[in-house]
Amino acid sequence: RKASLSVDDCDRLFAELASLGSFRLGLTGGEPLLRKDLLEILDAATDRGLHPCLTTNALLIDETMARELGRRDLVWLNVSLEGATARSNDRVRGLGTFTEVKRRLRLLAEHARFTLAFTITRDNAEEVEACAALAHELGAHTAVFRPLYPVGVAARIHRIGRNSDGSARLVVETLERVQLDNLLQSDPYLKVEATVAPDVNADDMQAKILAESLREHVRELAGEAGGGLIEAVSKSMSPSQLADAVGTHLPLERHAEIEVLMTFDVVERLRLVARLVNE
Repeated sequence: RKASLSVDDCDRLFAELASLGSFRLGLTGGEPLLRKDLLEILDAATDRGLHPCLTTNALLIDETMARELGRRDLVWLNVSLEGATARSNDRVRGLGTFTEVKRRLRLLAEHARFTLAFTITRDNAEEVEACAALAHELGAHTAVFRPLYPVGVAARIHRIGRNSDGSARLVVETLERVQLDNLLQSDPYLKVEATVAPDVNADDMQAKILAESLREHVRELAGEAGGGLIEAVSKSMSPSQLADAVGTHLPLERHAEIEVLMTFDVVERLRLVARLVNE
């Protein structure tokens, strides 16, 4: 793509990250192996003192790439599958993917250490032991099992802006909370079937009072530097949408993000987000 960073652009970025004390660098996608200059990018990161981590679907790994990845000091080389069988994997990744990835992983195992990662859903939950056995069979150094979070927030992007430091800023409007029913696709992006998850106490007067209090508190704390957060809370939205909008803009640890997502009672979610704002 015309907008892709060149190796020189990446090198300048890596130098800046290193100067700020960054240690690890995660390269993912999409699919990072689509970059013909990926090895140069990995070397540039290492030369700047960063420790790269790479996540790939492995479909572009050949003998040369396997050997070159094995020569590099990666923190981890992560490859993902959707299950221990062609049936569970290919319904998400596409027909024939399971067999092809296994072939390429056997090749990779001859030259490099790698982790085989699985996202656990109700369709492959009975295959956990088989997944671990498959990882061992294919020569993986480790196997990782990640949960698919059952609740998410559907949102509309209103605007994408650029901050003075070069980072991007999204202004989003939360629309509704959804319960994930089925994982349809995970590569190159997640695609799911979902149903609306109804809120509890959404129209409660206490929820409206707490929402207005949270809105004013966020405005006071953020001030002029609030950027997208100030704009988000300034829009007309329900108490439930407000709680999710504020939660989205907070730099939360993963466990806190999950707690916000899984709190269906709007009053309790507003109280939780208000507490997190003050931490």
